[in-house]
Amino acid sequence: MTNFTIMKKFLHILFFVSFTLCAKTQTIIPQRDTANRDTISFYDYAIRDSSERYSVIYTGKESESEKNRHSLTGRYMFQDGNGWTVDMELKDGIAVGDWQYYSSTFEGPIISSTVSFTDGYKHGTENIYSYQWNKETEHFESYLTRKSRYNMGKMQHDVSYWNNGQLMWENQYDKKGRIHGKYITFNADGSVDISGKYKHGKPVGKWKYFYSGTIQVKEEKIYKKGLVHSTTYHQNGNPWISKTTRKLVYEGKYLNLTENGDTTSYHFYKNGIEQGYQVHSVFTGYWQPRATAHYYTNKNGVLAGTYTQYFQNRQLKVKGQYNEKGARDGVWEYYLEDGRMYRSETFEDGCLNASHSLELTDAGTNRPIDAQYHLEEFPSGMIPKKEDEVPFFLFSE
Repeated sequence: MTNFTIMKKFLHILFFVSFTLCAKTQTIIPQRDTANRDTISFYDYAIRDSSERYSVIYTGKESESEKNRHSLTGRYMFQDGNGWTVDMELKDGIAVGDWQYYSSTFEGPIISSTVSFTDGYKHGTENIYSYQWNKETEHFESYLTRKSRYNMGKMQHDVSYWNNGQLMWENQYDKKGRIHGKYITFNADGSVDISGKYKHGKPVGKWKYFYSGTIQVKEEKIYKKGLVHSTTYHQNGNPWISKTTRKLVYEGKYLNLTENGDTTSYHFYKNGIEQGYQVHSVFTGYWQPRATAHYYTNKNGVLAGTYTQYFQNRQLKVKGQYNEKGARDGVWEYYLEDGRMYRSETFEDGCLNASHSLELTDAGTNRPIDAQYHLEEFPSGMIPKKEDEVPFFLFSE
């Protein structure tokens, strides 16, 4: 086989290499059998290892014993069938020099990004562009959306822009490439979206999240000693949800309030498990107002003790007891909104032993009231409630 034929093979397979260079893990392009080479298979590999070093390896003819590996050297142009193009330089299979990427439009290729490499590492400036159609000039125009600076694969500085040129964010990084220092993001109109601070890659101190286009705080978080204290606000400025988490599970008080300041949920957690006195809103149906339940949980997070449930007008609706195993026990009573008891049930360790209903009539219509009108399911209380098991209604007020 002549040197010219070998070089021709190298150029054929090279065109299928570079678009995988941005993958975070090793990516293998599917096998490609070229024309008139039924016994020869070619593979292209693009690798970015844990040190952020980019390299390209070409594998030639595959034998049964081992692969004969060759490295690519020189400047090459890759272009796919859709017009996507990359202009790259390699030295012994390692990314070096300036690389340019282009996107395809019906007017032709347009720049999408540029980046510089040194010994396989991003080093220097990387620019990322987007493009849009300009109605006045009737041409596609590219605009800078992100500009980053690297030092041998580690991010040092990062700036991003909206398509109107407005700053989206600007970040600094420590020597190890971890985001560090003040963190602020902006909306397209220039208003602040998020403000906070990082310390070597971890959020610290007070963070604020704003309602879009306003100075009204939507959420405030405080990071301190492994805890995240969070308060979400209604648009009128009153607190909505107040909670504390440790490693994604609730710790301490969880409070949910209406716009007027009325409590709809109150919980106390220890290591993600409810303990002590609890209050939460109960969704009884789409056409019925929410009720409020008051109950207690023991150190294992199991319901134990008195359980009461109230109508929206604060009138008693249900009253009963849970034993230490979390099962309903003793007499449970059910009431109408006008205060009349219409049914009672007797339980023993979760088993219903007796039920008694009173024949009552509606004061307004004088019609008999269905004794099952307020029948609903109650929690068994036998399984401790952790953060990932909290009912959805806690987040849907």
